Amino acid sequence: MRTDPVFRGGTPQDHRIAGGFDVPLQRRYLTGVHRTFADLPEADLTDADLTNANLRGADLTGASLRGADLTHANLGHADLGGANLTRANLTGANLTSADLPRANLTEAGLTRADLTRANLTEAGLTRADLSYANLTNATLTRAKLSNANLHKMFLIQTNLSEADLTRADLSYAILTEADLTRADLSYANLSHAALTGAKLSNANLRDAKLDGAKLGDANLTGTNLVSVSGLATLPAGATWNRGTRWPRHLAPLARDASDEIEAGVFRVRADPSDDREHEPHFS
Repeated sequence: MRTDPVFRGGTPQDHRIAGGFDVPLQRRYLTGVHRTFADLPEADLTDADLTNANLRGADLTGASLRGADLTHANLGHADLGGANLTRANLTGANLTSADLPRANLTEAGLTRADLTRANLTEAGLTRADLSYANLTNATLTRAKLSNANLHKMFLIQTNLSEADLTRADLSYAILTEADLTRADLSYANLSHAALTGAKLSNANLRDAKLDGAKLGDANLTGTNLVSVSGLATLPAGATWNRGTRWPRHLAPLARDASDEIEAGVFRVRADPSDDREHEPHFS
């Protein structure tokens, strides 16, 4: 037996047909809505209250969810391609395997959201708050994350190739084996971030903060590290080439501390004191 959600407010011109029901959507209270709303492409849900809504697998392509409250909503496997989620509240939301290519999440709140395996290709996340969120195995190729809060995020094996992370806060983030190929991390805060085994080939880390960051076994071929701060020693096991730009205090040491593993490619020899196996854990 289906239990239909209760809707409050609205005038006839505010109503739209959704799942066979004539219901108010814009700026309305849709708390607890269920799969009745499986198909809402290009719907106007501006400022809607969708707290705890079950929209798993919903079609919300091109929908407007500007300022909507989706706290703890279930959007797993939902299609949000090209959707406008500017300043939406997605705190604690379930977005596992959701499809969000080219979605606009500017200044959205995604604290503790689960975006495992989500597709955020070319998504706009400028100034978004993703602290403590889980983006393990997610795809953020060419995503815009400048000035975003990524503090203590889980980005394990996440694809961030060619992403814009300028001035982003990635302090204490876990980026183990993440792909940051050609990413722009200039002025980013990577203090105490775990980048063990990460791919940073041809990435730009101009003026980035690396105090306490772990870069063991990372791919640093062609990486710009020349003006980073906080990189006190050569990262054990990291691979680099002649295109790698080391900080001035490390550049003279790199060749003597490394073995050539193929023509023009070197690996920093292991340091018995390195702590590559000790990754941070957050609750």
